[in-house]
Amino acid sequence: MITKKSTASFFATLFAILLATTGLIGLGTTVAKADPTVVTINCPGGGTYTIVSPGVAEFGHSCAGPLILDNRVTSIQSTAFQASKVTALFLDPNLTSIGINAFRGDSDLTTLWLDPALTEIYPGAFSEAKLTTLVLDPSLTLIGSGAFQNSQIKFLYLDDALTTIGSVAFENSTLSFLRLDPALQTLGGGAFEKSPLKALSLDANLTSIGSNTFQSANLSCLTNHSSASLTGTGLEGFSSQPACSPFLV
Repeated sequence: MITKKSTASFFATLFAILLATTGLIGLGTTVAKADPTVVTINCPGGGTYTIVSPGVAEFGHSCAGPLILDNRVTSIQSTAFQASKVTALFLDPNLTSIGINAFRGDSDLTTLWLDPALTEIYPGAFSEAKLTTLVLDPSLTLIGSGAFQNSQIKFLYLDDALTTIGSVAFENSTLSFLRLDPALQTLGGGAFEKSPLKALSLDANLTSIGSNTFQSANLSCLTNHSSASLTGTGLEGFSSQPACSPFLV
């Protein structure tokens, strides 16, 4: 069931602080460097990552364990934590963007909390991570191509600012229920391809649906207020399905 989670960030932050203060998760410690523009942070489960002025996180491939990003981080560099061993990620309120393939192939990453300042998740950012639940915060406007491709997301909460979901963004997820929120205008080709959707709601502002976007869906209901053509999307055979109950999507 898809519901609004506008207060998710507050509770995520509170949860992270509680974990940190009780010793169950580490905020990371700073390693002194001769260059004042470069700071190395120890990760709670081992390894390190680097903050380069002004606030760019990089070189976190060795990082392991549950991680609360340092509050100086404003962006995560492309491939910064690719194939790392981070298990849970709590993003700082100052973070605005996550780079291409930033956490790609992080097979231990199952938990992700996004913070309100985040506006863009770039292509492949969490591709092949093992995320099962994703809560998107109100400031997020763009999810890039393949951002969560081959993840294990079962539950997805979309918020009202999101306007674009790129091609194959959630391809091969395990989503069953999906409600696309009112601001969404564009769905890239194959965005939810190979996802076994059973219930789907499309809003009136959605004007573009790419090819094969919902290929492999097995809908028992479809609520469609969109003016976009369903031809080639994978939904052609479901146009006569009954509307979904609001309790489903």
